[in-house]
Amino acid sequence: MLASTGYAAANPAIAKSVPAHEFVEPAANSSDDAKPILTWAINPGPPFHIVSGPLKGEGFCDALVDSLTLLLPNYRHNKVVVPQGRVLELLSAPDSQMCFPCMIKRQEPPKGVQYTQSTHQFSRHVLITRASLLNATEQVSLSTLLDSGKYRYGYPQGRRYGVLDPLLEAYKTEHPDLVLARSGPGEADSVLSLIEIGRIDFTVDYPMVLKYHQLVSQKDALVPLKMLPIAENQQITPQQAVGCADNVWGRQVIAQINQQIPALQISAKFIQAKKFWLGEQQANSSQTSQQQP
Repeated sequence: MLASTGYAAANPAIAKSVPAHEFVEPAANSSDDAKPILTWAINPGPPFHIVSGPLKGEGFCDALVDSLTLLLPNYRHNKVVVPQGRVLELLSAPDSQMCFPCMIKRQEPPKGVQYTQSTHQFSRHVLITRASLLNATEQVSLSTLLDSGKYRYGYPQGRRYGVLDPLLEAYKTEHPDLVLARSGPGEADSVLSLIEIGRIDFTVDYPMVLKYHQLVSQKDALVPLKMLPIAENQQITPQQAVGCADNVWGRQVIAQINQQIPALQISAKFIQAKKFWLGEQQANSSQTSQQQP
């Protein structure tokens, strides 16, 4: 049996995959009814949010939301499971009272969305493939790999990759027969399974996605997968932030979250989640001001 990471506090049950808005956590008690509601969009994509299985509730972004919930007791916090492809639509609605954790903090937020200050930084995206497919043992040039036009690329629907997006979007346009998008719960993990069985050749994702896959896989004999640094993103440290609706309500929430970010950085649960999913060095790294373009 897979051991618990040990940092997840007792959380209200998070439902399995359901349509957006169908699952909402109830208020903790009737005394909370007078508080304004803060709805957190939860994307059922481990290891960001884990809504089922032995690590249920122990995703990295689960820890971020749980920590902010404790730091913002003046709100009644709800969680709604939202497919990745609908997050921006719901977040940017004029009357939205929704926030979404772990957004890549670009220089300009999407229309209808505003960011908090940076909450943390992730490791850079890496190329994940079968160990037997590429001879490279160090970093690989993604543009050179794509220029060959012979590798099958898979990705989770709705995922964004910062500076790598133009390269990957061009590949989708030029070689649609070599591209496969997956949607639904556990889409990133599903992509890695497709690499293992040889249906696709590579994906681009965070190192912790492969870590989760290796933790929960029940296969007797895994096809070895490997991660390779990508040459084109070595100058970028992906900054992450909470994204909230760009309206009066959202601006108030953003201001209050920003006030609590110093406390978030020393939250035991958040620190433990960073150590487990991102590694000791990443957990201890200082915040920088560099953002994704």
